[in-house]
Amino acid sequence: MEKLPVYEGEKPYIFLSYAHANAPAVRQIAEELSAQGYRIWYDEGVEVGSEWPEYIASHLAGAGLMIAFLSNAYMRSDNCRKETHFALTRRIPVVNVFLEETAMTPGMEMQTGNLFALMKYRMGEDEFYDRLLAAPQLDASLREGGHVPRKRRRRKKAVVDLGVEARRRKKRKLRALIAALLDIRIKKAFPVITLGVLTAGLIVAGVSYGFLTFLDFLKVFVLAVILDLAL
Repeated sequence: MEKLPVYEGEKPYIFLSYAHANAPAVRQIAEELSAQGYRIWYDEGVEVGSEWPEYIASHLAGAGLMIAFLSNAYMRSDNCRKETHFALTRRIPVVNVFLEETAMTPGMEMQTGNLFALMKYRMGEDEFYDRLLAAPQLDASLREGGHVPRKRRRRKKAVVDLGVEARRRKKRKLRALIAALLDIRIKKAFPVITLGVLTAGLIVAGVSYGFLTFLDFLKVFVLAVILDLAL
């Protein structure tokens, strides 16, 4: 995968603070920020060594904004937590993006509780980018002058066939009606038994005296079943 260019200069830029376990998710967001004209810096592939703290601190000190991508992996990383502490100590604006439901340490919760935060794992992609790019901390000073932001390709919403949905609702209603007619629920024993006896008596009487034949009863039942299967 080609490395995304990072900003090296004197103008304000966005410092991306993240755990390397979350690198794929962060890279996607970094690409979108870059396409929108924002200057970004992140430590992709930096080897930990004797100069590593100075290397990170010097770039964080020059940032106009830090976006912290919080996750459980972030909480387990001493270096990530130090970046947040350093930014807050230097009064660098911070935006927290939660990549997942995260168990915050008491110290981190105390430091970041009043910061602007987005729960990305609870949002759709379009909602997340709309809210991120509208955040007041992402001001014009962090973006290259004269850059025309790329228009985001929004995900198309699924088109619902209203005719199919109407037929499904009709089918559900018919099934519920047939189930209600055929399903005998014994709620109160005596009234239900009495009603059953009376109903059976009426059917027998109807068949016996000719105004309701057993064949007619079967026809109605079979018709209901056919309609249920056909819809």
